[in-house]
Amino acid sequence: QRSALSARIDVPNGDGTSTTLNLVNLHTENKANAKVRRKQYDAVVAELVLPGEPTIVAGDLNTISPFEGSSFRKYLEQRWAELGPSGAQFDCSRGDDTDTFSAVGVVRMRIDWVLLQPGSESGPACPVGSYRVLDNEGASDHRPVQTDFVLTPAG
Repeated sequence: QRSALSARIDVPNGDGTSTTLNLVNLHTENKANAKVRRKQYDAVVAELVLPGEPTIVAGDLNTISPFEGSSFRKYLEQRWAELGPSGAQFDCSRGDDTDTFSAVGVVRMRIDWVLLQPGSESGPACPVGSYRVLDNEGASDHRPVQTDFVLTPAG
């Protein structure tokens, strides 16, 4: 059992308007297999992400099985081709597999993700170069992931 949390926030655009963003954080089960984790991800998206709503989905997806990360990325690409920006999530890393987790300095893998559903063609974007994995100076077994988003005011 793992958890998910969502919150909607109004982000000022600088022109007196604001954009409402849905922020969804989830943590899939590391002791399950890739199929179970994908079902957990799909269940969270089905429950907490509305089509057409700008949404950032981020968290520890525990993509720890061999090739699970690349398989998940292909799944996201297929969904994007089917549903586009109004109903699918885009991997802001654009294939960057810099490790975000290490255990005892031996096991290193990319398990933390930042995904964006813009909601429309003119919705928020995570431009090339906006995704970075930072150093944590030993504060955690996870490295912080930073992503800059660009909002385009409506109208």
